[in-house]
Amino acid sequence: VQAEFAAGEQRLAQRAQRAQETQRGLMSKLRETMREGMSEGGGGVHWRFAVLAAAALSLQVRRDSSLEKATAKQFMLGLNSDLLPLRQLCRAVLPLLKLSESVASGRGDMDVDGGGDTEMGDTEMGESALLTPETFDAPLDGTHTGPCVDPTWAGWNRPAGAAARPRPAGAEFAAAASEVMAQEGWLKGVLEKVAQDHRLSGDERAEMSRTAAAGMPLASAAVQSACSRRWEWPRTSAAPLADSFSKDTMLVVEALLGAVGSAGVGPVLEQLTPMAENSSDREQQCAAAEVVAGLVRAGMEWPAEEAAGLWGKLGGVVEKALGSAPPDSVGVWAEALRFVASNRDPRRLLWISKLVAVLEAGPDATSSAQVRALKLQQALLMEQSWKGLPLARAVCAASKAMLGGGSKSVREEAGRGLVLVARATMLVERDAAGLPVPGSLAKGITVSPLLADWLPGLLAELTQKYTTSTAEAKSAEAVALRNHIEGVLYFFIHSSRLGQSSSCAGLLQSALPLMLAVQEDSDREFAQVGKVALELAGTTLQQVSVAESVLCAAEAVVGAAGSWRVRAAGLQVVREAAHAMVVHGALRDRGVRLLDKSMGDAQLEVRADAASCLAGLLRAMPESHVQELIARAPKPKRRGAKAKAEQSAEDKAAALVRRHAKVLAVAAAVMSAPTGLAEWMPAAVEALCVLDSEDPVVRTTITKTVGDFRKSHQDVWEEVRMTWSEEQLRLVSECSGTQSYYS
Repeated sequence: VQAEFAAGEQRLAQRAQRAQETQRGLMSKLRETMREGMSEGGGGVHWRFAVLAAAALSLQVRRDSSLEKATAKQFMLGLNSDLLPLRQLCRAVLPLLKLSESVASGRGDMDVDGGGDTEMGDTEMGESALLTPETFDAPLDGTHTGPCVDPTWAGWNRPAGAAARPRPAGAEFAAAASEVMAQEGWLKGVLEKVAQDHRLSGDERAEMSRTAAAGMPLASAAVQSACSRRWEWPRTSAAPLADSFSKDTMLVVEALLGAVGSAGVGPVLEQLTPMAENSSDREQQCAAAEVVAGLVRAGMEWPAEEAAGLWGKLGGVVEKALGSAPPDSVGVWAEALRFVASNRDPRRLLWISKLVAVLEAGPDATSSAQVRALKLQQALLMEQSWKGLPLARAVCAASKAMLGGGSKSVREEAGRGLVLVARATMLVERDAAGLPVPGSLAKGITVSPLLADWLPGLLAELTQKYTTSTAEAKSAEAVALRNHIEGVLYFFIHSSRLGQSSSCAGLLQSALPLMLAVQEDSDREFAQVGKVALELAGTTLQQVSVAESVLCAAEAVVGAAGSWRVRAAGLQVVREAAHAMVVHGALRDRGVRLLDKSMGDAQLEVRADAASCLAGLLRAMPESHVQELIARAPKPKRRGAKAKAEQSAEDKAAALVRRHAKVLAVAAAVMSAPTGLAEWMPAAVEALCVLDSEDPVVRTTITKTVGDFRKSHQDVWEEVRMTWSEEQLRLVSECSGTQSYYS
């Protein structure tokens, strides 16, 4: 028996040895195919086979087997290949080769480094090291050498007791990187290829696909897709600021510099500096932004002294690049800042935060320089959030100064900047463990401390100036006032669009009179900004207390405003607030009462808007309320009846308004069920149809309502014909106006 067991073990060992030899032979053949395909003229290997060989080779590198230096070196050489699909594949695969070797050697792939402090690698962080909004602050002019607390993938703060360890590259990957980067001309060729690939975009890529030029094989595309899914970024919900930033290039630079250490900084900076300074070439700017991001991320894994040396050498290049970035490259540099700051302790990036905070953005700067400074500051603050409090102060000051800028783009960026400041500095209720209490944001309407000191007063001041100003519409004073108001309104617009309506909820009551006042401005483009701000503010209401305050302010404006446009806009706010709080009966009923009352307004447009808004809310009201509206239907006028001679013109106008209001009440009931046939519908429609010999205003409302009813009920018209009386059908036919194919 023992002999049989020994023989079995020997056969298993032989089988394992043959498998290893086969594996080595396969990988050697795949590397050879890659090498031949990359050689001048292709070496007799079609480019597709070279790319497929690279894809297959990448799949052979697993965590349960060690990475061979020859394999890593071949992929690094592929970065300088003349084959575009092969370069793209190598950029996607190389960072994972480094990661796979680290995991195979027992290092954690998601460990967060300790900021260069080697002692942090062997110690554990206590609760006092955790970052919290109430205790964290890092002045921009300060220095910090560690330890640093990087958030984990799972939450805001790294849990107490978790060890922070660096992530050095494996020996094989590091050796291959050192050899390849030492080759003359390799690094220059790689960076030139990166810029060239950015140039191959848009029309040129479409032209290549039409001419059947080199494309991406499906197998290679699948490998790239798998690599991309491996890197899930815990970033904010904001959309990418540019689609030209290549994450793969950034990760390749990070992997290579993380492997060779500070020895590779000199050659990279030698090639990077002219690329970053070439502001007229967008492709060079894209490549420079990706290299800078990779360099900074790699430096975070080095010892503190080496990292400080890198920041000193890189600071001048980054400062000049950010200060001169053209408008079409600002988004790429903003993306680079976001990837650098993503999930990192902001104290690592004090040098970058300081550079961004002092970018030229004063009132004497050009509009493009102001927009550039604001966008770059927002990108960094977007990722740092409450951990970027010093930067938030700088962004707040810059945005406040440029709210009334002469350029619309400057005003819009200033408003967006204040939204990010409010988001970063909003007070959040926390539990004993320091974690946010669920639902705490929906309870209160606290205002950011950085905005509470000046923004409410500014809103009141602008409202008072605008409503009492006697300056001509085109005068410099009036234009400056409108610009300042527009900048403030952009703050509320972008707070809703970015999903941060809670950040400005406490300011809505102060801003509502200003939003309503601009509705009657002679500059319709400016008035449209106020209309958009109103609609977004109403549709994004979340807190009951905020909705109540908004309704109070709208009631005051609707009841006292002299302009019918302002009153009509106030009704739209009431409608949106009532819809947002439709489950809160008191607020809903309050909005319905105000809309009902407004159907008796002296202005025709206000009455019509009130009826339309009321129709949208009646479905949430009990049927008894609808019945009460239908019961208001006026009685038909007697044919040949003479008007009272003693009535004045004012009395006649008031009587017409009252009669029109009753008709609008019935019309609102009919419009509240655009497709259904409630039991009360025949009586409501008949009550409108029997009203003949009416004034043109009333008759127009009746014709439009009955016509809309007939068009919206075409799908159930057979049911109407079967259940309604002949008299009712005749009245509907006579009152619905002329029907056509297009109506």
